[in-house]
Amino acid sequence: MATSGIYKIQSKSKPERIYIGSAINIRDRWRLHLWELDLNRHHSARLQNHYNKYGKDDLVFTILEPCLPAFCIVREQEYIDELNPFFNISKIAGSTLGMIHEGRRGKPTWRKGRPLSEEHKRKISESMSGDKNPMYGKPSPKKGKKGHPNPNKGKKGVYSEETLEKMRKSNKRAWEIRKQKYAA
Repeated sequence: MATSGIYKIQSKSKPERIYIGSAINIRDRWRLHLWELDLNRHHSARLQNHYNKYGKDDLVFTILEPCLPAFCIVREQEYIDELNPFFNISKIAGSTLGMIHEGRRGKPTWRKGRPLSEEHKRKISESMSGDKNPMYGKPSPKKGKKGHPNPNKGKKGVYSEETLEKMRKSNKRAWEIRKQKYAA
């Protein structure tokens, strides 16, 4: 039987760093967190960076309070307000309102969502213009568009056998995780 309620993800090495969440099925939600972290695609950049630095074994998953699905969001908000979790990007339970998705907005922002000053924008522009920009004078490598083809396409012996084996294992693991997720 699925357990619904409020859960916490906490760092062993830095116990003050926590993530608070709620789910109708906590076990499945934990699996999804780990899957996203393994693929380096977690929605919380802070949690992703911590995972990349300290690894999976540094995180402890705990059920704080089992509750009915109808009360999950309310109780999660109370825990967020009380504990001020470091890893939570949004401080509003069940909402992405006010959350800054860096690089997806079209406007350059600081990590906390404040707009960049005109001077800062000018410095970024100068540093990326002309010969300083590694992409200067090259077409955009967007998918489905003409751009930079893979320089190793069609070549053999570019990667060592050890590297190829690591790539195969990584791809196989990702597919196994996806199969498990959708089979459950």
